[in-house]
Amino acid sequence: MLLDLEIRGRTRGEKSLDDVLRLMYRDFYQAPAESYYGPGRGYKEEDILAAVNTVTESDFHPWFARYIQGTDELPYSEALAQAGLRLRVAVAPKSPPSLGVLTQRLDRGLRIAAVRPGEAADRAGLSRNDLLLAVDEQSLATADLDDRLKIYSPGAEVPFTVERFGREQRINVRLDPPRPNIYAIEKLPGATPGQVHVRDSWLATDK
Repeated sequence: MLLDLEIRGRTRGEKSLDDVLRLMYRDFYQAPAESYYGPGRGYKEEDILAAVNTVTESDFHPWFARYIQGTDELPYSEALAQAGLRLRVAVAPKSPPSLGVLTQRLDRGLRIAAVRPGEAADRAGLSRNDLLLAVDEQSLATADLDDRLKIYSPGAEVPFTVERFGREQRINVRLDPPRPNIYAIEKLPGATPGQVHVRDSWLATDK
């Protein structure tokens, strides 16, 4: 989505990722037999970049370096703005405070599948594969974690019963504020005609 919007923004809505894929199909898949390219031979990442540069008549090297090869946070706001849109992120009313984990349900509780770096569970020393058995003596065998946490306020220190390597232990966790759980794409007020054109081409509202 982001690459498509960036292509549309740079070409004022006249080109898209579809144009890049058509060019690649023609130059790579339908290439002459004597060519390096052709059916089953594949292509390299730099070939994709070259195709994008050709279609847009611009230099995508810095963009690829930051967001494809690099680790910069994806530029959702900038990409959506080119189409006169914005991403709204919010927290639903009465959302529970956050533990900062992804879990998998087992018969006896919740297995931690991932811990978000720097968040509540990580700060308390919880780890991947820990089994959460109870929250403040309230079993997690059948209850949802959010249902157990919703009675607490952000910043509350809550005791968890955890099984690690077959042994139970008690770990206190200071809960974080609720994580954003509402995501919506909205139209920017006062979008320019150019932004509207890009948006219409992206959403195909002019067809």
